Amino acid sequence: MKWDFEELNSLCAKENIPDSRIYQKALIWKKELALFHSKQSNEVWNSLFSRHKKLAVGEKKWRDTHLASEAHVIAAAQALHSMGDILGQIINQVLLSGALSEESVLLNNVLTELTNRESASNVVTEVLNLKNSSEFKYISAFVNITKHRRILETDFHAEGGIDTRNDQGIRFTQFNYRRNQFPIVWAKDIVGPYKNKIFHYICNIGIAINSHLKNNFI
Repeated sequence: MKWDFEELNSLCAKENIPDSRIYQKALIWKKELALFHSKQSNEVWNSLFSRHKKLAVGEKKWRDTHLASEAHVIAAAQALHSMGDILGQIINQVLLSGALSEESVLLNNVLTELTNRESASNVVTEVLNLKNSSEFKYISAFVNITKHRRILETDFHAEGGIDTRNDQGIRFTQFNYRRNQFPIVWAKDIVGPYKNKIFHYICNIGIAINSHLKNNFI
């Protein structure tokens, strides 16, 4: 399942709806950044383990790899988070005819405007699905903490046996943000299932936008 940008642009051209292709390109670019950093966060560990038969936790090679992996996870999370507001730019052009200035567009502001206009209820539903998802809530809190406030503690954890995930890797410790507590999360989950779920929600929003345009203008 994917968001058909060609269909979107064709529908917009027919109805003289403002062009949003510059934001579409930005959204795709952010997705590619998220994919790149996600892959690199794992590759640095694979490279370390393939080059060394013996490693001591805490030695320089280990610390450097831990730092590199953590940096890639944070970069991937930032790209994922920004996709929400870039999506808001597309919605502002396509469904609100550019009613909000580019500087004032945030996904929350666009959602408020759509709700106040009682417009595109199917799109509103899908945007709320993204915003209310545990994955997007975590990414939003994670990015705001690491970008604007403080570092999050990490550890390298390995576990095996019954009732474990039989895995090893970096974990981000639990933290509080705006009176909400967020649990310990594996870095692999941020750049794996969390990333994939957010891509899925954004795709659903795009499909809802296209559907709204087809149902109202064709």
